[in-house]
Formats: sequence, structure tokens, C-alpha cells
Amino acid sequence: MDSVGRSLRYDSTPQREGTDMTDRRLALAAIGALGILTSTAAPLSAGPSASGEVLPEIEAKKIDRVFKKIGEDEPGCAIGVMKAGEVLHKRGYGLANLEHGVPITGDTVFRIASVSKQFTAMSTIILANEGKISLDDDIRKYVPEIPDYGRPITIRNIINHTSGLRDFLTLFFLKGYENHDFYMEPEFFEMLASQKRLEFQPGEKMSYTNTGYVLQAIIIERVTGMSLAEYAKAKIFDPLGMKNTHFHDDVTRLVPGRAYGYSATKKGYAVSGTPQELLGDGGVFTTIDDLARFNGDFYRGKVWRDDIKSEMITPGRLNDGGKAEYFPGVYYASGLIVGERRGVDYVRHAGQFAGFIADYIRFPQYELGIAALCNADNLAAPDFTAKVADLYLDDLYTKPAKKDSDDVPDLDYQPVSAEWVQEVVGDYHSNELGVDYTITAEGDGIALDIGRRKKHVSFAELGYPMFMIGKDQIGNPLIKMKFTRDESGDISGFTFDFSIVTGIEFERVS
Repeated sequence: MDSVGRSLRYDSTPQREGTDMTDRRLALAAIGALGILTSTAAPLSAGPSASGEVLPEIEAKKIDRVFKKIGEDEPGCAIGVMKAGEVLHKRGYGLANLEHGVPITGDTVFRIASVSKQFTAMSTIILANEGKISLDDDIRKYVPEIPDYGRPITIRNIINHTSGLRDFLTLFFLKGYENHDFYMEPEFFEMLASQKRLEFQPGEKMSYTNTGYVLQAIIIERVTGMSLAEYAKAKIFDPLGMKNTHFHDDVTRLVPGRAYGYSATKKGYAVSGTPQELLGDGGVFTTIDDLARFNGDFYRGKVWRDDIKSEMITPGRLNDGGKAEYFPGVYYASGLIVGERRGVDYVRHAGQFAGFIADYIRFPQYELGIAALCNADNLAAPDFTAKVADLYLDDLYTKPAKKDSDDVPDLDYQPVSAEWVQEVVGDYHSNELGVDYTITAEGDGIALDIGRRKKHVSFAELGYPMFMIGKDQIGNPLIKMKFTRDESGDISGFTFDFSIVTGIEFERVS
């Protein structure tokens, strides 16, 4: 599960940031200084890998430098370096709990957001392997609450993000909800049932959506009578001895040694969190040691059996036979991203939600695994794993590093005129979201007041000011609003594209 308005970008270049909503990046802030030592300071060697290569010895202090800006009184991260199932290095930097001054150690329990997706996908694939479902089943066989869009959406589609279903987190965000708001399965289905269309026909392309992973959790429960938390415990966590790992389906549950999530503010940090008990797209709590157990089995095969592993790391296929491409040369498999970094193949996933950011990457050729688990939304975990990976692999890469780029297109945007803004100021309603928006003039553009709470959304404060991009169209690389006029030439409504959700219709009511 990832915070709306953010989309984690996974590619073969050093990760500065990303967000769980396509092209935005996690706002990279000063990343931290002095941590709590939980590992030996002796040189660390991974020994020979499956390829026969011996990874270099890395002194702990070199890894410490990656986290040197994390202060002792700030949220921070745990880092783990693994060769197969052996933990070569683990260490904590910063605080797990700001109120009580509890330090992060290598044994701290973190929420890992969308890194959880691989456990959901594996659970679904195990269920299919047991013959209780088929990955090619129409999901409406198990969840008839999903509207009939004229073509079947398969379980494989929702695993590979090729379903066309809109992302529920984005929909609730557009409805005015925050991470700390509470809603349950009935509200989830109510929102999906109100969607008039898919983003695209199933199998036509790949587009990241958390919706399909919540649906997998629901399917598992309806087929087995066990919650996803119970099923994953029985099939994955217990067999691998992952004693400190669970899907957090009870927000009242005590979790010894846990970190708390924080959001960066202008004044410092605020407590973040969520009361959500919907699972599948996120929700796993775990530790470095338990991820090492999971990592080791990737090569041993107790749970990562050959048939399971093949399905997990094979990119999804589109209707035209192409791969489910996330970014150029980077593909989505089953809760995992597969790509390459400077010529070395990787399998990874990252995630962000409720004040936590995590990244977990494997380089199978060298049996190297790296996990960065962080508890503040301004800490770019994918950056940390990339920098630590470079310490071990710099002499083994076969391609040079790419130059860093913001990847922002050079567009000829025009300023929004004050006269045009006055035409669109007013109240609007969306039946698909069941929400009212009020458009107001703000600075050189517009702002939105959303829902009964009048949640104020300032595009300028978000860092995404709006520009004229066409006749009666305003937007930027993330957001687009296309206004319509009635027969008299007056503004009558608009369609709203917000990152991975497009075409939400609004009608003017005043």
C-alpha cells in the first residue's frame, strides 16, 4: 500500500525518489547522521556467489556514510545486507519512536507498505498451485461485487496490474480521505461499483493499481475461509521461521519492537499512521532478519519452489504478447519489479504508506539482497539501497551509471489567465466519487476544496502548479482538468485526470 499522490519509480538508475502514483518522486530531504550500532564493525564479505564471483569486503563505516545525515533525534532507517539467507550487516539509524526516544536497531519491526505485495502475490499463486483457483479465472467468480465491464478480468490481471481497475487509494484520496481515515470492505466495494469504466481493457497494458491486491486478499479469504494474514502465516511465514512478520489486520494488536511512522512538516515531524485493516496491497510488518530468511529461501526453495518462483519473477503478458512494462526496460511480475541496474539483473519492490518507506532489492546473480526500512516520508529508501548496492557491485557492473535526470518533459505551458479562472470558479459534483468539489481562485491559478470537510488542495503548495495546456484545459505532468461548455458557452463540468486515475467526471452544480 502506498500513499496517494506518490508513486515509487523503479528503474536501473540510482533512486532519488518516487511516489505510488506514476511520475512523482518522494520529496527527498536531508537524510540523516548518526545511528545505533547493531552489527560488527569488521569488514563484511559476501563470500562466493552462485556465479562464482566473490563480492568485496565492505567496512561498516562505508555503509554508515550512506546514512550520515540521519540525526540521533529524528526518524530513520534500518539497513540489512544479505547473502542468500545470511545477514552480513544490519544496523539502525535514528529513532523508532520520537516521543520516547527509542532507537532504531537492526531488529526493529517496520511496516513495509507495497513491499508487502510479493507476499500477497505468492499467497495467491500458492493457492492456485494447490488447485483451489486458477490464475486465469474471472475475478467475478469470487467477487461478483465488481461491475461487469464486458470483458473478464482474470486473477492474473490483478496480480500483474493489467486489469484496468482504478486505484482505490487514489479514488479515496480524490474523495477527500486521508491515510488516517477509516473505511472497510463495504466502502471499498461501493467505490468500485460506482466506477463507470475501466482505465483500459484488461490485458491491454500495465498500470499500477492497489485495487487488485486488496481483491486478492478477499479472494483468498472467500476460497479458504482464512484471512490473508492467516493464510500467509501458514504458507509462508511459519514455514520459513519468520516469527516477527505478519499482515497487520488488527490495528489494536501490540507489536513489540515496532517503529512508528512519521510525516515531515514545516515544524519538524508529525505522527503518521492508518486505521486501515484492508490488506493485500500493503500491511506487512517485518524485520531485517525475517527478510533475510525469505531472501535465503529464494535460493533454497522451501516456499520459493521452482513453479512458484517461475510465476513470481516472470513479467506479466499483455494481450498482444508483450511484457507488462512498468517503465522502459523494467517489468512488473507478481508483486515484484524485474529489471537491471548497470547491467546486473535485479528483483525488487519498494513502497510508501502512513509514514513508512521501504525498499527490498535482490541481485540473484550474486545472491545479494539489500533492504532499507524507514519510518519517515522524506527518507528515500530506494536511494539507500542503490548506494549500498554500489558499494558491493561497483566493480561487477557491466554498464556505466546513467546521468541523473528529473525526467520532466520540457513543455510549453502557458500561465492561467485570471479571466478564465473566474469562469470555472464554482461548485461541482462527481457521481463516480460521490463527492462535491469547490473550485476557488488562488494565486495565479486555482485550488480545490474537497468533500464535506472542505479539504483544501493547493496545487502550488503540492509543488505542481497548474498551467494552460489547451483550450479549456489546465494541468501539469501529473494532473489534468479538461472543462466542458454547454450550448450557451458556459462552463458545465470537467473531467479530472490524477496520475494513474483518469477521466473522472464532474458536473457543475452552481
